[in-house]
Amino acid sequence: MTKRRRQQIDFPFEQVRAEADKRRREGYIVFQKWTCGGCGHRLAGAPDAWTERGQCEDEIKGKMCGYVTNLRKTGCNFTLILVSDPNQRQKIVEMARVLGPIGTTEGKA
Repeated sequence: MTKRRRQQIDFPFEQVRAEADKRRREGYIVFQKWTCGGCGHRLAGAPDAWTERGQCEDEIKGKMCGYVTNLRKTGCNFTLILVSDPNQRQKIVEMARVLGPIGTTEGKA
């Protein structure tokens, strides 16, 4: 049986930040993403915000993880949303801020 190689999903902080800033200037809504150093879950921050330390707010077996990951050390990534209507763009940004950080269980649990 062949061992499956895990795809790299986090990249050097400054490289990712530069690309994300470029995309933001082009009109995209940018969400920074990272892997929690504690539980391994994938997380996304607030829209059009950038941080060097990401705190995990995911719940694992009834307990909040709370781990703070140094993203300058571990790297990060981002996801984009392109909205052509400026009014819709603002609505999406406001809705995402109300919903708060997004956690997924893509990583190890």
